[in-house]
Amino acid sequence: MIYDHRMPNRANKTPRRRGHSHSVPVLAGGVPALLLLAVAAACDPALSPVNPEPVQNARALPDDFHRGINLEPIGDYGGLLDEREIDGTLEELVALGVDHVAVIPSFFQRRLGETDFYWEPSREAVDDQTRRVVQQAHELDLAVLLKPHLWLAEKDDGAWRGDIAPTPDGWPEWSENYRRALLHYAALGEELGVAAISIGSELTGVALGHPEFWPALAEEMRKTYRGSLTYAANWDREFEAISWWGALDYAGVDAFWPLVDRIDETLTPAACVSRMTEIRGRLERVAARVGRPVLLTEIGYKSAMGAAFRPWEWHEERAADPDIQALIYRCIRDAFGAEPAPHIGGVYFWIWYTSPAWGGLRNSDFTPRGKPAEGVLAGWYGAR
Repeated sequence: MIYDHRMPNRANKTPRRRGHSHSVPVLAGGVPALLLLAVAAACDPALSPVNPEPVQNARALPDDFHRGINLEPIGDYGGLLDEREIDGTLEELVALGVDHVAVIPSFFQRRLGETDFYWEPSREAVDDQTRRVVQQAHELDLAVLLKPHLWLAEKDDGAWRGDIAPTPDGWPEWSENYRRALLHYAALGEELGVAAISIGSELTGVALGHPEFWPALAEEMRKTYRGSLTYAANWDREFEAISWWGALDYAGVDAFWPLVDRIDETLTPAACVSRMTEIRGRLERVAARVGRPVLLTEIGYKSAMGAAFRPWEWHEERAADPDIQALIYRCIRDAFGAEPAPHIGGVYFWIWYTSPAWGGLRNSDFTPRGKPAEGVLAGWYGAR
């Protein structure tokens, strides 16, 4: 996912909605007024169940196809998940027909040019909750893609993690710190028996600037971890330019392609299917060239006006439009659900939050919960 340098700081696929103290107006009793307005605008107090949308002439997906979704990151900008909500969230996903869940432990580089990493609130706390989520997922027969995310904490200059490109002097320390972090997750993934691990996410500068680093990292991780390995490349120039896919088991892509060329352009079902089919063709060409199936490690579009244009952007002021999100979910289903083998290994939608109130028809976020897109997802994944 690319963040244009001209974008405001809020342009992000994960809202900073937990654990942050800002100077905001307050109502009587000290309740932050902006927080109440945000919650009222973004959530429905009680989400009605969404019926699965029937799929015309549906063919069952192959058993080994990843019917996936990304769970809300653990330890991201807002901290840990609410422990009381984890079990119910995973049960919801099972009911949707999901069989793979991406569990995302987060860690941070404070700003460009630094070489140290840190965890919020601590690596031990993030590890403990990761264990909790993975173990509960396994109890529900959900396979797990362990998908550590390195986030760039300070983005006031418009930078994003794809811009991380250590200087020659900083590279030895940065690469050693990253190596240690991923070897830690290799050991954790082996301990927990996860099905796959992503060795990075959207680190374009390092992925393309240091191609020798990644095969060596994968080889060292395999000494500890016996499952599959992938990497979540950004959809733009990174995915097709990576030279080391052969060191992994899957070529991964965070697939946030725009589907229209102008924000005021109307996306028709026919145009959507055409654009998504074109995207599939690009992915299949890479898969055929590198001899590895593709995982869509992330794909998602907001339920907001203009969602098909620059879908990586976060614009809280845009009005909710659940119908456009459902239309795009149908296009994804129709483009990637038909005869996915041998080149398409699975799809992980972005994103499902643990809060049971985060979603609904008034919500303009990426989550499909409580929206027509949930019915599309349930109808597709649930078809057996």
